Amino acid sequence: MKIKTIVSCIVMCILILIGVQANAALEASAIATCDTQVEPGDTITLDLSINVTTAGTGVEAIMATVEYPSDIMEMSTATVSGMDLIPDGNDLIIAPDDPITSGSKQVAKIKFTVKEDTTATSATIKIT
Repeated sequence: MKIKTIVSCIVMCILILIGVQANAALEASAIATCDTQVEPGDTITLDLSINVTTAGTGVEAIMATVEYPSDIMEMSTATVSGMDLIPDGNDLIIAPDDPITSGSKQVAKIKFTVKEDTTATSATIKIT
């Protein structure tokens, strides 16, 4: 009998911008299957997007920190077209091929797989 795990996602829209003018305005969001029941072996996918409202010369790089219980799930990242994704432990450095000057853009696709041997009843994924 498989034990169901309830997964919730908390997205805090605080991303560190590298190489952006001081007047830059940025919003971030992650769209995912959250607050749902999954079973061991299931995959959860987070699509991380940003919306640049004012960027001066443009957003050249973003750093996001992903916190998750590694005893319950494994994280993998998928490359998004036009983005370089550099994992560094729990940090992701995301560099667009061209600076993002305005509008919404998907910057990362993050996948989590619930471990087969987990007996946990809940887990939280947090992106800052």
